[in-house]
Amino acid sequence: MGSWAAFVAWAVAALFLAVVPSYMSTLLHLRNLALTGGVAGLMLAASAVAQLLLRRVRPSRAMGAGSVLLVVGLGGTVLAVPEDRPSFCCSLL
Repeated sequence: MGSWAAFVAWAVAALFLAVVPSYMSTLLHLRNLALTGGVAGLMLAASAVAQLLLRRVRPSRAMGAGSVLLVVGLGGTVLAVPEDRPSFCCSLL
């Protein structure tokens, strides 16, 4: 169970790291690579801080809460696509 949760978590993290810089540069018309890369790096930093702060939480409880938050975060990423550009997700691939 733990290996499956880790696989899914890193798959979503990889999607986030790949999509968010493209979102920012295309939708917000930002061309600053340091800024778009910094936002992606901020996600990794938040992950590291969360692991340090929550290391005493029982693994079963952490996986349950993490799975719920993972779905919420993935849903937020999908909802960030503008309504007038539904094909935007396909153009990122």
